[in-house]
Amino acid sequence: MNEERENGRFDPADFIPADAQPKVAVSCELEEPPRGSALTGILGALFGALVGAVPWFLTSTFADFFVGWLGFLVGVAACWGYRLFKGRRSTRFAMATVIVCSLLALFAAEIASWMYVLCSDPEWQADAAWYGIPVAQLAWESILMPENWGIMAPSMLMGMVIGVLGVVCVKQKVLAYTDPERAAQMAAHTAQNGLASSAAQTAQANAAAGFAVPQSFTVRDKKWVRVTVRIVGVLIAVFFTALLAGVIGSSIDEPEGWSLAETVGFSAFALVFAVFGVFLIFHVRRRLVVEGGVFSYLPTFGRSRAFRLADIAGMTIGTNGRRLVGQDGRTLARFEDNQENSAILLQYLSEHGVGLLVK
Repeated sequence: MNEERENGRFDPADFIPADAQPKVAVSCELEEPPRGSALTGILGALFGALVGAVPWFLTSTFADFFVGWLGFLVGVAACWGYRLFKGRRSTRFAMATVIVCSLLALFAAEIASWMYVLCSDPEWQADAAWYGIPVAQLAWESILMPENWGIMAPSMLMGMVIGVLGVVCVKQKVLAYTDPERAAQMAAHTAQNGLASSAAQTAQANAAAGFAVPQSFTVRDKKWVRVTVRIVGVLIAVFFTALLAGVIGSSIDEPEGWSLAETVGFSAFALVFAVFGVFLIFHVRRRLVVEGGVFSYLPTFGRSRAFRLADIAGMTIGTNGRRLVGQDGRTLARFEDNQENSAILLQYLSEHGVGLLVK
């Protein structure tokens, strides 16, 4: 191997034959998995989309800023609902269902927001009393007027576009449910290509520089990523914590201006995003330190854990990046290909006979 490295022809893929890769024994059933139901899939996607549309409704109703980006949550939640309710195992049907349900939920949330705002306006209530009709009827007739759609349409259409992008981003999750065999093949193919190409590039760089792959290094997010994510996390956490405090304080000082549902709903919305900001702050602290065959992994939350090279059974890849799997089947560490020194880690693992786990 050293001779081939000196000649610049070293390729880690040549040293990881398919029959030498660790394999996980799995039991195979002749019985096909349940095909699922189209009806429950539609109901699940619609339920998930409506749950995801709650932040849209609260922000559009009670806050005065652009809410189109919240459409992403609606698309993701629709996919989650489809899987939760065990919809039909057809990728085309699933994608079409979650997209349509996401668009319907966004449309309903925007209309509901406008109905609430107009029906709770004292001037609209007075106008409805003067006309002798319910305020809901007056608000609905106003919404149906074409000249008012110019106000509602931009934010709604942008949210729908972002919602579809959310569905596309989690397509792999949908595929893992509707066609797990195909999803596994795609993941394995991507992982095999990524292992060979990343490690080969590192090997070539090491050979050109005249030094071997280091035995001590740290795999973590790039510095600019850590700084950016932490700044964004702090801003989100501070903003929504202040918003939560403002909602609670306003509801205490002016109880007549807040209903219980408004206080609980808006407080829950602010709390969720404040927690999300805290999660971002801690998420980039992840790192995997390698020192002479000893690994030390610091996860997003919890204490650091150490393990040795001999404890690693192999590696898998999925939508959340790569996982180092222990001999007992548990996850030892996680990392992504775009992190610092991830290519060096792949090279290191390949040189020590750690390959991909295949089923």
